[in-house]
Amino acid sequence: MVIKAQLGTSLKISGKDFSLLSVCARKFSQLKSVHFTMNIEVLFDRIYLPERKSRVAVLYEDRDITYEEMRTATVRTAETLRALGINAEDRVAILLNDSPEFIASFVAVISLGAIAVPINMALLKKEQRFILNDCGARAAIVEAGAVESIFSESTNETASLVGLTDLLVVSRDGDSSAPSSIAGIRAHLFANAQRQPLDQEFPAQMKEDSPAFILYTSGSTGEPKAAVHRQSDVFYTNETYCREVLQLRGDDRLFSSSRLPFAYGLGNAFTFHDSLSRKAIARGNQQHLQRLSSDDLLRRAGRLSHAARPSWQR
Repeated sequence: MVIKAQLGTSLKISGKDFSLLSVCARKFSQLKSVHFTMNIEVLFDRIYLPERKSRVAVLYEDRDITYEEMRTATVRTAETLRALGINAEDRVAILLNDSPEFIASFVAVISLGAIAVPINMALLKKEQRFILNDCGARAAIVEAGAVESIFSESTNETASLVGLTDLLVVSRDGDSSAPSSIAGIRAHLFANAQRQPLDQEFPAQMKEDSPAFILYTSGSTGEPKAAVHRQSDVFYTNETYCREVLQLRGDDRLFSSSRLPFAYGLGNAFTFHDSLSRKAIARGNQQHLQRLSSDDLLRRAGRLSHAARPSWQR
């Protein structure tokens, strides 16, 4: 079958693919008129339901991490960000490898009413700095190994990050030291950073059309461009693609070869988990992925491994 695109180009689509498109279109037409009364309280609470406390949420390296452990990590991250003065609609960049810390940071940021900005660790440093400046990040949660290269005092581009005041440095090698500042930006080692108890307004009550997170394009046709996602967008994806097309079950395990800063990776490896109690397989940095044999992956993946191939790499 050939479908005529708006620009006059013809797209050849197989019968199987057309059937899938038809399912997607039909489900969307059924759901697009449904009003979702959703805010960040629903997101936080739907992920961390009390009955899931002891269930495994994330398979990371050799660790099985429960929903209760992830909830504790999320609250701790939110307390740390609160101590830095992060408020509603502040932008917080996330420069972390795929990991439990990434997930906890993402949920913590939007649970404060702030806006999460995941940044691809594989981008060039100048592209990462461009995104930090373009989104107006107030703070950034960063892998310790990336701090010097991105925020080096000898880098002129760092001086343009006038809105960035604080770095939360995540160290994975047990190093308990961190620079007090770099290029005029305050740096805090996450493990011993100050925390401020959360009040009863946590998680923040946000409107469903309030911005929740920003994903940037890869910049293949120019500078990376921001795509702002609302609080309710996660739920629309889950109720259409996740539930109706993939028909995932609660005991499924998901692995995505696309990284979490990609929309596809974020959905498959994380946000699909709010509607059903599934397990994500987080794979850390590229070196860890290379050590993960196909037998290991299949053993961890269980019934379902839903993956996407990255569209580019450097």
